[in-house]
Amino acid sequence: MDVNDSGIVFDDTARRQQLQNSRYNGIDYIEIDTTPGETNQRVLRVYFIAPGTEAPAGKVDTMLDDLDGNIDAFAILGGERVHQIRVQSAIRVEDHLELWVDRPGDFSDYRLLITYEGGAPPNDFPLDLFYREVTFNFKAGCPARFDCRRPLIAPPEPEAEIFVDYMAKDFDSFRQALIDLLPRLIPDWSERRVADQGMMLLELLAYVGDQLSYYQDAVANEAFIETARQRISVRRHARLIDYDMHEGLSARTVVQIQMAMGSMVLEAPSGGDRIVRLTTQPQGIRLPHLIPSSREDDALDAAGIIFEIKLEDPDVLRFHQRLNELTLYNWRNQIAYLPTGATSADILGDYRTPSDWQLRAGDLLLLEELLDPYTGATLTADPNRRHLVRLINVETIEDTLATLLTGSTVTVTRVYWAQQDALPFRIWISNVTNQGISLEAVSVGRGNLAIADEGRTYGESVSVGGALVDEKRPYGKDEYYPQPPDIADWKGFKLGQRAFRFTLNEGPLAYSIPLHRLTDAPASALFDDDPRHAQPVIHSIRSYTESTYPARPRNWRTVPETLLNSDRFAEDVVVETDNLGRAQLRFGTNEYGAIPDDNSLFKVRYRASSGAQGNIGADKLNYIVLHDDIGAMSNISLARNPLPAWGGSPPESIEQVKRLAPAATRAALKRAVTPEDYARVTELHPQVERAVAQFRWTGSWHTVFIRVDPKGATEIPPELRADLVRHVSAYAMTGYDLEIIDPTFVPLELSLEICVEPGYFPSEVEQAVLEVLSNRQLPDGRLGFFHPDQFTFGQTLYLSKLYDAVEAATGVQSVAITGLHRQYATAADTETDANLARGYIDVGEFAVVRLDNDPDFPENGILHLTMLGGNA
Repeated sequence: MDVNDSGIVFDDTARRQQLQNSRYNGIDYIEIDTTPGETNQRVLRVYFIAPGTEAPAGKVDTMLDDLDGNIDAFAILGGERVHQIRVQSAIRVEDHLELWVDRPGDFSDYRLLITYEGGAPPNDFPLDLFYREVTFNFKAGCPARFDCRRPLIAPPEPEAEIFVDYMAKDFDSFRQALIDLLPRLIPDWSERRVADQGMMLLELLAYVGDQLSYYQDAVANEAFIETARQRISVRRHARLIDYDMHEGLSARTVVQIQMAMGSMVLEAPSGGDRIVRLTTQPQGIRLPHLIPSSREDDALDAAGIIFEIKLEDPDVLRFHQRLNELTLYNWRNQIAYLPTGATSADILGDYRTPSDWQLRAGDLLLLEELLDPYTGATLTADPNRRHLVRLINVETIEDTLATLLTGSTVTVTRVYWAQQDALPFRIWISNVTNQGISLEAVSVGRGNLAIADEGRTYGESVSVGGALVDEKRPYGKDEYYPQPPDIADWKGFKLGQRAFRFTLNEGPLAYSIPLHRLTDAPASALFDDDPRHAQPVIHSIRSYTESTYPARPRNWRTVPETLLNSDRFAEDVVVETDNLGRAQLRFGTNEYGAIPDDNSLFKVRYRASSGAQGNIGADKLNYIVLHDDIGAMSNISLARNPLPAWGGSPPESIEQVKRLAPAATRAALKRAVTPEDYARVTELHPQVERAVAQFRWTGSWHTVFIRVDPKGATEIPPELRADLVRHVSAYAMTGYDLEIIDPTFVPLELSLEICVEPGYFPSEVEQAVLEVLSNRQLPDGRLGFFHPDQFTFGQTLYLSKLYDAVEAATGVQSVAITGLHRQYATAADTETDANLARGYIDVGEFAVVRLDNDPDFPENGILHLTMLGGNA
């Protein structure tokens, strides 16, 4: 490419060829003398275009002769720093001219122009206008990294920018944008019919754009908890701020299986497990209550709700006819009941001696009311008076009087349960109705109990590559798993760089609180319905390769939330649930958690649950599926759930997590720094009523002294003290010792003058007042006024509450406080007057009010009652 003096850019190839064969001449190029010395950059050698074969003879020689010595024919233009360079001589040297200039130029480009006597040459001057000048540089001898010849091809013209509608985000808008672009790209294309092949391709591109736009928005949305829409993303964001998003909880209930005769033992096969299913009434088909195994699939598909009893080796459940109904012993009394708060009961018969019907510590026992204790009717019996306990001790005693009267030994089994399972209401054993009819067996005990969880277990084999299609079936028999492919066709998962994962077909995945944690816990622990304590119910995850099937599987273990605590050899899996409740199993990367083998075939057993729908009422589970290998199951007479199912709850919604998670870091205390922090974390323990803490310098470090007010007690048992140290240590700062100490009690001496209403005996009213002001739990479940749980650290005793409690007792007309002071006070009367004047007694921040009124321990508080009036 070249540029003439008019600024036109042109390719001179054609004109050059024409010039060579005409009588006209033109400058071809210039050489700069770079020889060191006087000639350096001062001698320009001008060469002209060589003549062609058809050119007139001697045209170049004629041009050279005309220009030889004619310095006025030359002009040098340009320059940035050095201007007005003049030609001092022009000498012909063979086929070129040598021009001497007065001084070298600078680094910029210059133009050598051939003129004629200082002006424009005449029209007949044989010098072409385009080739009468040439651009050159005096520094041609300097090192250069670039080609001095300009490119021969003109650069492409910049295209006008295409308008892009960034609001186009869906199929319709992308389709319209492409249609608007067509006239510009293909002006002749005017076809717009849907059936046109071009329109088909256009709509295909619009569809792809729609999908990519969705992915682009989805990736951006999932990066922030405020905009995330996928449950897995929200769960991970919440975990970053220590908020545990729960996945709901499957319902749980207690099941009683009554035997028509004999006994039955349910146990898991060696190294395996056994699942016994119970269902509500199937819909659309008629089935017996004892469902044969051949009809299991039909029954489960038609059932509204399914519960499962799962036994793992070495679990054993024993059932016997004699445990269907246990007679509560009334010791030959017409009126007998177990009071509120009772932790033991007597059962007629010997159930401690080893036998098929033996009651053992750890067994569950249900106390159930069968008759209305006041009318004797079964229809009006209270179905809410059913209470579940776990036995902690069993012993036998003899009723010697009954033995004497009947002539045969009357053995009574006394069973005990923990305080946590204490009766929340009265359980009648026997009573006399309003009509004077004696009622026996008003309430009974129930054995033959098992815990069942709502949901249905599935077995699923998963493979990729066409060797084996994904298949899920209810798990009950080994053949429910599809058979593995032939060895020649074995093809499993191919692992890439990404952590391997796959999603199970069935959902929602069940979450429940593992029963093995509650084996030795009181029965009340079974009613824990906090879904954050639940774990995914995946019974087993096994992977096989061609060489390990079926004898040597890899057994994978589910871990909560993260694989960061798993080493590279740990066969751990994280379970995450998607928006449909289906489980996604995520494996490790050989850094945190092991990766599966290439070409692995997976077999997974898990349970799917319906959440809150599983909270069925009592006596709704009446159908049980029999197992062919347990013949004694044919002796079952009845299966039922005596208690309503509990705990079923839906997963925590995404909206709720977005609302609660940001504030969770401030809502939950997870460290202890100040004394108030230590008191608060101590109170998180379930057996602590209240706590106060103090810092003390103990010589070389600080010690945190924590005074604890235990629930239902005045002293801290040794096992609770040790448990509290472990509990608080998880929150404590390094370098601080912990000391758990008993509360400081302030025993009181209280004197009351009570006026009894006419018609009441003073002794009976006194007994009622003593009961109201006791430190025990009353028969109706209420706590006495001075019960340990009624007062805690720094709590003030207000006289108004004391007056209210005493005047509520039956037969009290009025009451006056004649003495209220700390026990053994030196100025008792003065302190009483001060307390009565201000209306309360203050014991201080770290002390607790106490008045046991126990004659054996008078140092724990004394109560004096003076009864006036009433019947003599």
